[in-house]
Amino acid sequence: MDDCLRVLVVEDNADQAMLVGFALRRHTPPMEVTLVATARECLDALAESSYSAILLDHHLPGTTGLQLLPAIQARGPAMPPIVMVTGQGDERIAVEAMKAGAADYVIKTSGYFASLPAAITKAVKQHALAAENARLDREARRRLRETEGLLAVTQALGASLDRDELARRTTRELGVLLEAETVAFLALEDTSGALCLHVGWGAPGLDDGDIALTAAERDAFHQEGTVPGALCASSQICVPVATAERCFGALVVRWRPEGPTPTDEGARIAGAVAKQMALALESARLYGETQEALAEVERAQERLVQSHTLRALGEMAAGTAHHLNNLLTVALGHLQLMRRRSGAAGLPPAADLIEQALTDAASVVRRMQRFARTGPTEEGPEPVDLAQIAHEARELTETPCVDAFQARGIPILVRVDAQPVPLVRASAAALRETVTNLILNALDAMPRGGVITLRTFQDVAGICLSVTDTGVGMSAEVKRRALEPFFTTKGPKGTGLGLSVAYGLMRRHGGELSVESTEGDGTTITLRWPPLEDPTRRASTALPADVEASGSATQVLLVDDDDRVRTILGELLQTEGHCVLHARSGPEALSVLERGVHVDLVLTDHGMPGMTGLELTQAIKARWPQLRVGLVTGWGESLDVPSGIRPDFMLPKPVDLATLRAAVAGRLSLVTP
Repeated sequence: MDDCLRVLVVEDNADQAMLVGFALRRHTPPMEVTLVATARECLDALAESSYSAILLDHHLPGTTGLQLLPAIQARGPAMPPIVMVTGQGDERIAVEAMKAGAADYVIKTSGYFASLPAAITKAVKQHALAAENARLDREARRRLRETEGLLAVTQALGASLDRDELARRTTRELGVLLEAETVAFLALEDTSGALCLHVGWGAPGLDDGDIALTAAERDAFHQEGTVPGALCASSQICVPVATAERCFGALVVRWRPEGPTPTDEGARIAGAVAKQMALALESARLYGETQEALAEVERAQERLVQSHTLRALGEMAAGTAHHLNNLLTVALGHLQLMRRRSGAAGLPPAADLIEQALTDAASVVRRMQRFARTGPTEEGPEPVDLAQIAHEARELTETPCVDAFQARGIPILVRVDAQPVPLVRASAAALRETVTNLILNALDAMPRGGVITLRTFQDVAGICLSVTDTGVGMSAEVKRRALEPFFTTKGPKGTGLGLSVAYGLMRRHGGELSVESTEGDGTTITLRWPPLEDPTRRASTALPADVEASGSATQVLLVDDDDRVRTILGELLQTEGHCVLHARSGPEALSVLERGVHVDLVLTDHGMPGMTGLELTQAIKARWPQLRVGLVTGWGESLDVPSGIRPDFMLPKPVDLATLRAAVAGRLSLVTP
């Protein structure tokens, strides 16, 4: 408030007006007085200048002070306070004037001129105080709305970790807080570096398409908040949504032309919200990466558990296969011995069924051994063309399987999508059998027909061959157990070893097998090799087959801790005209040789207590290097033969008579299943 008060005196009585002006000018500090006599002159004076207070007489020409009061107030809240002056006996009118908005009233009495300066000063002070209170109230209400709006934004940002939902809630709450027409979040694309509309709130209008930014514009916008030129014309407020390390995009605010004018306060609020939004988006990003990392850990843990489970099952299968092979050797040997002794009379037809059943059982056991094997492959790894394997597997299944389906009216298409990929190191025969089995599995999964696609490709994880069908797919439970040995959904006709054997093959080649399947949407089995050859891969333990012993063994030392196996093998050898010596263990066999007994051939089991067949072989070759040693084992392919220990041949159990005859006669140096 200025020290010199400017007072507009509305008084039609010239004498009264002169006295009032004199009293006000003599006041300390003096007041500047403007005298008018009519209502029109009062309104004109207010239009031309501003005043600290109005001293308004009630009795005016053609009107009254009460009638003029509303006209003055209608000019707006900036009008000065009004002090009503009434004649003695007009107290009622003064009270009505106060109710109508006058700041004070003065009654004309003798000497009332002296009270006018104090009344005006008081009215001016009260008016200024009321204006300040009103301003503070408006500010408090604005601050309250802002606080409530920022709280709503904070709650919106904390209510979700989804990027889209965060952007939707933030733009909505900011638009309500700033009373804007449009609030939009423009996301900064990592690949193109352009700003594109991600989420908008309010009226449409941001339809300018993607906004390309140069690297300098992105850096300036991120670090300094410099609005790119392409956004200046389309937004009234534009602030970066960024942390110190990362820029996520921009918040853009627009108002209607007739709406509130953008202020620095609005820009400040938008900037604060953008910072909160950036922190929330960063949290959402880190949460997403954490979830992905946890998912990867869970997948790795699941693969580890699966690997340990399969390894344990494999070890169990290997041990079981060893014992089953011993039993099958006894059964098949006795049957062949009976067939040989029966002569021309022959055996009843049921013997053929028994022999076939035993042979099939031996085949199942060999598949168990292939699953259990974690060492070298049955053939040395060699460069293999996956596209060639895919074509060969399709040809192998096309005539006997695909044509048979189509003959029954079931449409089947097997196609190869072979992209150029590097060669991989694998056993071609084993891989061909594996892919063939995968095709057969796919055929079983498409009872109404469909398409099987064999695809070769390379991704960041390695070199791949996949088999995809459009069949019935797998449920989550079947998918989880798909690699378990002996688990099958085919009923009695399935062995449950197809996928588990394929899994074992990939492990032996340093690769992996993955299953992708959704019930009703088909299945994809992917075989994946690492992009670089593992230099630590051990060489195959297969022994060369180019060394044949000369002559025929007539004195055979048979070594096996299982009496039943040793007995039947001895009888088979004797039927061929050989002499057989028996030993129950490795030390006992060495004792026979140390006594100087003539022996042409040693046939030894591998899995014996105290001294294994390989250890016995090593001991014999060290002392009698010319003596032929054959290893007869129920461990099959899972037996890892170290370098330096070279039996002359290996016979897998169960042993049939023809194979035994060829091996003892020296026509075999290595026999594998």
